[in-house]
Amino acid sequence: MLLCLVILAPTTVKAQTFQHPGLRLSDSTLRFLKTNVLAKDPTVMSAYNEMMAWKGYRDGMQKTLPSSLSYFPQPISVVRVGPYEKPHTGQDEMMTDATAAYIHAINWYVYHQDSDARKAMQIFNAWSSKLTKIDPWHNGELAAAWSGNILCEAAEIIRTTYPTAPKDWTAFDNMLRKIYYPAIKDFSKSEAGNWKCASTQCMMAMGVFLDDTNYYKQAKDYFFSDEESLGSLRGYVHTDGTTRESTRDQLHEQMGVLHLVNTCEIAWTQGEDLYGAYDNLLLKGLEGTADRVLSKGTVVYDGWDIAYRHYHDIKKLPTPKMDALRASGKWSGQTWRYWTCGLWPKMTHRLYDPRS
Repeated sequence: MLLCLVILAPTTVKAQTFQHPGLRLSDSTLRFLKTNVLAKDPTVMSAYNEMMAWKGYRDGMQKTLPSSLSYFPQPISVVRVGPYEKPHTGQDEMMTDATAAYIHAINWYVYHQDSDARKAMQIFNAWSSKLTKIDPWHNGELAAAWSGNILCEAAEIIRTTYPTAPKDWTAFDNMLRKIYYPAIKDFSKSEAGNWKCASTQCMMAMGVFLDDTNYYKQAKDYFFSDEESLGSLRGYVHTDGTTRESTRDQLHEQMGVLHLVNTCEIAWTQGEDLYGAYDNLLLKGLEGTADRVLSKGTVVYDGWDIAYRHYHDIKKLPTPKMDALRASGKWSGQTWRYWTCGLWPKMTHRLYDPRS
């Protein structure tokens, strides 16, 4: 009962030592990924090859693939994204480069080629030496949250598995604190709940990567805040399985619940169970969203494998709507786009055995 009270009404976060690698990809997850890539498991390799063949976004595309060692970052000094991404100055370059860093970080971990780790570092350094502002106007917060999540995922792998010195990260850490944090810290004043869910994930990812308990606590406190907070668990997911954006469309709705899943996965890697909060409320939202996605024939976004592995495989809870969506043949989702939330989780979570 005491544990339940802590989950339902958290008030403090004790001083903690963060686990590294410690975002959505833990040390055991990464080792499992490496083992299956080297063994050429067909499920994992199909996603891995898709990742390596990814071409980037419309303004960030170059003649070379982001996975190539010949790829060069395209940093922008001021990122500004307006309504309906008009304008979207710097967003595609930022997202393409962040994803490129993630690809090279993964490739470094699997094959241990220094050139991949150095390429990721080149991207981190290019942006931290060039970027001066992410304009908070309109979609600026979302652009910051999306790219910040990916940058932290990539940097977490490199900093914790590749030999570097603290000074190598000074500029990058400062960019997160001085440019990214101000863009997401207010969790936006928009009505788009999925934006705030993305910011919650980004804040928690920054907390772990920077070993900053305050950032981690801020994200966790927001996750547990009341129904008036649009991107909190109770603010986004309703007890009947509908969400803040059910009546909007199932594309944005998927973004909201999957960003909440990612936040829970980061906390789970750190030894905390946010998945079970409020009687597995997130599972109700996932089941409801899965049912609406399937019944309306909506495109399935990449990212569901993380949720399914936890609730179905680890917790052994009934997931009939996710089971139906999975059986529909749509489960694999789109090739990675920045709004899909997933970053090829088929290769990191579909076959992952939590007992390993």
